[in-house]
Amino acid sequence: MSKTNTKVEYFRSCVECHKEIDAESEFCPFCGAVLMRSSGKDISIKTKDKGNEKPVKMTVWLMVGGLLMLAFIIRVYLFLVLPLWFLGQRKYLNKLHSKQKISTYPFVGAYLIFILVEFIAHYLVIKYSDYGTSLLVLISGLLFIHSIFIYQSLKIKNVLVEHFKDYQKKGVKISNLWTILFGFLYLQLEVNKLFYDE
Repeated sequence: MSKTNTKVEYFRSCVECHKEIDAESEFCPFCGAVLMRSSGKDISIKTKDKGNEKPVKMTVWLMVGGLLMLAFIIRVYLFLVLPLWFLGQRKYLNKLHSKQKISTYPFVGAYLIFILVEFIAHYLVIKYSDYGTSLLVLISGLLFIHSIFIYQSLKIKNVLVEHFKDYQKKGVKISNLWTILFGFLYLQLEVNKLFYDE
C-alpha cells in the first residue's frame, strides 16, 4: 500500500475580482485589492490529492444561509403571524367589558414603517453599497415594529384583566414579563385558561 501525500492549502476569494488567492498574501495579485485577514481557518479550503483539486464547501455560506433563514422566519413572525393574530382577535377583544379598545392603526403604521425601512435599506445598498448602515437601519426598524407589537400585547393584557375583574370579582394575574417575552402565545394561553375556568 502506498501512502498518498495530502497537502492542505488555505485560500480566500478576493472581494473585487472573485479569484482565489493564497492566504499568506496581503494583496490580490490580480487587481491589487487589500485582503482582510480572518481568524482561524480561512473562507475556503482546497485539498490536493495526487494532483486533483477537490474544493470543500465553504462554511461561511452555511452561516450566511442559516442567518438568512433565521431572518426570514423572524420577518414572517413579525409581519404575518403577529398582525393576523392581533387583527383576528381584535373584534372579540373589543366586545369585552373594558374601556380600552384595540385599534388597527398601530398595525397599519407598522406596515408603513416596514415599507419605509425596507426602501431606505435597499436604497443605501444600491446607491452607496453601504451594507453596514443598511443592516443597522433594517434592524432598528424591525426592533421599532416589534416594540409596537409588545405595546399592543400589553394593551390586550390590560383589556383581559379589566374584563375579568368586572365579571369574576377576583384578581386575574397576567404577567407583564411573560407578555413581553412570548407576546400573543402567552396571551392566548391565558385567555384559554380564563375562559375554561368560567
